[in-house]
Amino acid sequence: MKVSKTKAAVAITGLLLSTSNPALAAPGDVALVGARVVPVSQPPIEKGTVLIRDGRIAELGVDVAVPGDARTIDVSGRIITPGLIAADTQLGLLEVGLEPQSNDARPEVDHPIRAAVRADRAFDLDSTLVGVARRHGVTSVISAPEGGLVSGRAGFFDLLDGRDPAAPTSFEGLVALCVRLGEKGAAAVGGSRLSAMHRFEEFLDDVRTYRTSEALYRRRGLYSMSAGRLDLAAAVPVLQGRMPAVIEVHRAADVRAVVQLANEYRLDLVLLGASEGWMVADFLAEEKIPVVVDPFANLPSSFERRNARADNGALLARAGVPVVLAARSNHNAGNLRFAAGNAVRAGFPAELALEAITLTPARVFGFDDRMGSLERGKRANLVVWTGDPFEPGSWAERVFVRGREQPLDSRQTRLARRYAAKLGLETTAN
Repeated sequence: MKVSKTKAAVAITGLLLSTSNPALAAPGDVALVGARVVPVSQPPIEKGTVLIRDGRIAELGVDVAVPGDARTIDVSGRIITPGLIAADTQLGLLEVGLEPQSNDARPEVDHPIRAAVRADRAFDLDSTLVGVARRHGVTSVISAPEGGLVSGRAGFFDLLDGRDPAAPTSFEGLVALCVRLGEKGAAAVGGSRLSAMHRFEEFLDDVRTYRTSEALYRRRGLYSMSAGRLDLAAAVPVLQGRMPAVIEVHRAADVRAVVQLANEYRLDLVLLGASEGWMVADFLAEEKIPVVVDPFANLPSSFERRNARADNGALLARAGVPVVLAARSNHNAGNLRFAAGNAVRAGFPAELALEAITLTPARVFGFDDRMGSLERGKRANLVVWTGDPFEPGSWAERVFVRGREQPLDSRQTRLARRYAAKLGLETTAN
C-alpha cells in the first residue's frame, strides 16, 4: 500500500510530538507520591499520594493503593496544590494590547451595551501568554471582554496545551455578564455616574420586559429598547439568577449604589475592584457580596480610588466578605501567586490566601463541584511546586490540567535558551 509523503510526514510528526511532549501523550493512571498535599478544602496531608485517573482525582491520602501499571512520580519534598484560577483577565483574547489585529478583548462596537459579546468566540489557546501563565501554576482563567458599559460575557477556560489534538475542549462555559460603572461606565456613555447607572437600569428594565414579552418583541409590538435583541436575550439569565453580574466599581458610595440596584433586580452580584471596599466591609459582609480584589492596586490612582490601601482585601476578608484575589493582568497573569503573597504581607489571612485563588473563585462562579480543591472525583487540575507557591524562589515543577501533564515551556523560556546559547551562557529555563 502506498502512503503519500504528506501523510507520512504528518504521522511521523505526530509520533515525535506524542513522545517528546507529555501533554500530547495519552494519559493513563498517574500517581504523585511523597509530597505535602494541600487540598484547600481539608487539612494538608504530609507525605501523601494523589492518584489521577481519566482526568480526575481518583484517590488522595497517605495509604493510597497505586496500580502496578500507573505512572508513578516521586515528588518527595514538594507541595501539591489545586491549579490556580485567574479570575479577571483577557488572557486568550489579547496578545499585543496596542495592536488591534491581536486584541480581541475590546471589540469595535459603538453601542455601550454589548451583552451578546462572548469570550469563547475569540479565545486562543495558542496565545503566547497562555504558556507563560501556565508555567506559574495558572490552570484556569475567567477571560472577559472589556469596554463599553456592558462589556459582554466572560468565559471559564482550562489552559490546556493548544498543540494537543487529543485534548478535550478547554471551554467550560459562560460564567458572568461584565459591567463597568463608576468612572469607566460614565466615560462609556459620555456622561456622569448618574448617566451610567440610568443606562444600566434602563437596560435591566428592558431585559425584564423582553423576558416576559419576547413574542411581542419579535412582532415589533414593543417600543424601541435600549439594546438589540441579542443583547437583551444574553442578559436574561442574569435576571433569572442563573448568571452573576460582575460589576466594576471602586468608590465606596458606588459600591452601596450598585448593591442597592442589584437587590432591586435580584441580581447575583460580584464586585470587581472595589478599591474602597474596606470602607463598607461590614455592609458587604452582611449582604454576602463576593469581591474580586487586586492586591497590587494599593495607590489612589484616580479620584474614585482616593482611599485605596494595601490591606483592602485583608479588611474585607476579616469582615467575612468572600474575597477572590486576582492579579488583573494578561502578560503577567502568572503573578497571581505573588499577588496572593502580597495580600498576605498586607494582613490577608494566610490560611485563606490559597483558597482565594483556587476554591473561592470556583465557588463564586459556580464550578466548585468540579474544581478548585483536591478531592476525590474532582478534575485533576493541580500543580507540583518546589516550595511555598507564594515565594519567588519556588516554581511550578509539574502542571496537570484535566489529568494531562502540560509542557512548561513558553515563548519566554524559548527566547532565554536561544539567546543564552548565542552568548555561550547557561540557563535553567525549561
